[in-house]
Amino acid sequence: MRGRGIPMSLRGVGGIYGRSKPNRRDPEAQSELKVRTPEPLLDDTAGSLKELQQKIGVVFRNIELLRQAFVHRSYLNERQGADLKHNERLEFLGDKVFGMALAQFLFRKLPDSPEGKMTAIFGIMAGNEMQAKIAEELNLDRFILMSRGERKDFDARKRSRIFIMSNVFEALIGAIFLDRGPGMVELFLQNTLFPRLAKVVTERQYLTPKGYLQEVAQANLSITPHYEVLSEKGPDHNKVFEIAAVCGDRHIGQGTGSSKALAETEAARDALQKEFRIVL
Repeated sequence: MRGRGIPMSLRGVGGIYGRSKPNRRDPEAQSELKVRTPEPLLDDTAGSLKELQQKIGVVFRNIELLRQAFVHRSYLNERQGADLKHNERLEFLGDKVFGMALAQFLFRKLPDSPEGKMTAIFGIMAGNEMQAKIAEELNLDRFILMSRGERKDFDARKRSRIFIMSNVFEALIGAIFLDRGPGMVELFLQNTLFPRLAKVVTERQYLTPKGYLQEVAQANLSITPHYEVLSEKGPDHNKVFEIAAVCGDRHIGQGTGSSKALAETEAARDALQKEFRIVL
């Protein structure tokens, strides 16, 4: 930040020191030159912790729990003397608390759904992508403390960003649980996650392409699709499979992949788009 750490009295029109430099032999001037503003650590006096609590809708009794939820391990590697703990233990706790809260919610909201369907829906709503998406919407990235190198990759939107945001989301839930209890965790999820259930169900986001194709084909064609290998190319360590999705005697989709499972998934995705105009 420009001028960071330099007292206002030393900033001038002609540069950092103005038109004339301070006398370096003057002890008072020397003490001013040594003044440095410490790097902020989610500084509650500056209002950032207050802002964070407003964003998540939870007021903490123990503000240090909230602070800890946003400390990435890499931050402490660069600041070994910092009086902080990283968030991994809170992440562990938050993962378990989150899973229980979501399972209870699905059990209440989907009274007629079989175990398999609830498991699939749980997988989508508890996934890294969903958690990271919520964390992004809350702008939690602004509050995470991490090393300079980690921050550079994080800001470059590399794949690690999703996992860091997901981990912070879980650590935050762990902190909320310890500070305010399970009721506040449920309230937080009611405001952030639970309303997304309707879209997950109506758009069948919980289904894999193969599962979705089977459901649609059975409903519309009264046929269960199967898959045929069209070709298998390349050496054993680098094979490429081409597979067709088949309904009756028709090839309704094709896909390629480095394994049969991946090729079948792509064939199902292709069939959904071509045969049923469904894009996944």
